[in-house]
Amino acid sequence: MEIRNLAKNILYRICTELVRRGQCDVLEIDVVHRMFPDIPSQHINERVSWLVARGWLRTEENRSRVHLTESGRSAMDTWVPSSLQQDCFKPERCHRQRWPHKGGLR
Repeated sequence: MEIRNLAKNILYRICTELVRRGQCDVLEIDVVHRMFPDIPSQHINERVSWLVARGWLRTEENRSRVHLTESGRSAMDTWVPSSLQQDCFKPERCHRQRWPHKGGLR
């Protein structure tokens, strides 16, 4: 894999791994590093930071887990061939009710 495609591959692999595991929005960062054993961790961390800066991933404060955002899933539409996109569909059970910011239930 070429380094220039690393961000795209990270985003795609995170998405497919979350679908495979039955998780909705979170993945341990160590798992991301193990997905690319031939790529130095520094390069992976740089690309994850790049994806976070674009709003396609979110990290926790200690950067131990990454969250795939809706924007990240949308980015997949332009990056991933349509024949592979079904590997990244968000399971129905992941749809969460959004609580209003003001005046919500207490």
